[in-house]
Amino acid sequence: MDFTFDPAHQNGEPWVPALVGGTFAERGFCGQSLNRGLLRFHDASSGPIGQEFVANCFADLGFRGDVFAFDWRGRQFVVTPTLTPEGDQVDGNSERTVAVLDPFDMSITPWVPLTDFEHALSVPIAAEDLRPGLFDEWLRTRRLDHLDFQWCAGASVPAFYGGQLTIDNLSHDPVEVYLSFVTQLWAKARYQPAGSPVPHVSIHKDA
Repeated sequence: MDFTFDPAHQNGEPWVPALVGGTFAERGFCGQSLNRGLLRFHDASSGPIGQEFVANCFADLGFRGDVFAFDWRGRQFVVTPTLTPEGDQVDGNSERTVAVLDPFDMSITPWVPLTDFEHALSVPIAAEDLRPGLFDEWLRTRRLDHLDFQWCAGASVPAFYGGQLTIDNLSHDPVEVYLSFVTQLWAKARYQPAGSPVPHVSIHKDA
């Protein structure tokens, strides 16, 4: 699968978290979108939103990581020193690992060493993980030509409450609102018995 930057999108302010450094910022990737919004690189505006999600939902599991990108479903790509590419937990990994944190099912999936990330995107299994076919179908259903940088296809019912990864279950949401919604649901779901109904969640976004 070929990846190309969307020419109409402008670079955002650099996002340079400690574990990522200038790997992407120095090359002007921050704020850039690939393939009509399939994958985006965080900038200084979106990065803190993704980082807050990581802190609220994964930090108490002993996971540490700095976000650097996110995909069309709001999944956060992070650099972590606590996992190897094979999925082993470590106290501190000198070779930083890229992992994907999924707000749909709260899974943590190790990918590759940071140094191999761009090459990995050309490998079929990585492209399949991004679900480009489902993305194209979702765009057509929503009558969208592309997905704006601040928006995502958020699941109305996440997997941890029985939701399925289907077109009907994917809304068109601001990333910040969707991650806040999922964070609140997860805070309730993790302490509830299996099969509990989805609770009511109110999202208040400052004007």
